[in-house]
Amino acid sequence: EKLINYINVISEYTLVKLIIFVNVRNFLTQEEMKELIKHIGYCKINIVFLESIQPKRVMDEKILIIDNDLCEIIIE
Repeated sequence: EKLINYINVISEYTLVKLIIFVNVRNFLTQEEMKELIKHIGYCKINIVFLESIQPKRVMDEKILIIDNDLCEIIIE
């Protein structure tokens, strides 16, 4: 809920167009992540989740993995 409020304030009152969250999935359940992604779809802001492990996909999110050799793997 606090993340959603934070995203609302940032998108309504600033010129920020991108927010980057690092390892946020360690703190949220699968259902909370689903609600967060659903809410992001309603906002006029882009969000990038940087994770240290490969997460389970939630809804129709796009996953880009960059390995140690800097190879890109796209999971859709």
